[in-house]
This record gives sequence, structure tokens and C-alpha cells, in this order.
Amino acid sequence: MSSKPSAQKKKAPAARAKATDEPDASDVQAKVRQTIYLHPATRKQLRLQAVEEDCDLSTIVERALQAYFGR
Repeated sequence: MSSKPSAQKKKAPAARAKATDEPDASDVQAKVRQTIYLHPATRKQLRLQAVEEDCDLSTIVERALQAYFGR
């Protein structure tokens, strides 16, 4: 009698957010999660800007969208 290997693969553990990436408790209620698709070069620029400004990606995207919409 032979045993078959499990067909299910184990998922890798999710990366933990850095302390600077964690939103405030009051901020979480006011925001919703949204997935967007970016070109790799744009994503790289976004990530570098976030490091330069010492903030999370969402903050930069939100500022850019607010400027775009004139708010």
C-alpha cells in the first residue's frame, strides 16, 4: 500500500506589514481596501517615493488621487 502525496500545496505565510504601513485604528474604519494594477516601473517609483517620504503606499496613492480630482 503506497501513500499519495497531498494534492494541496501549503500557502506561504503572508508578509507582515511594517509598523509604518499599519493604519491607525480610527483610519481603518474610514477606508476600504482596493486592488489596482500598475506597470512595474510605476510600482517601483511608488515604492521608492514611499521610502523617501517615510509613509505607506496608500498615503501616496490617496494624495495623488485627491490632487487629480481637485480635492
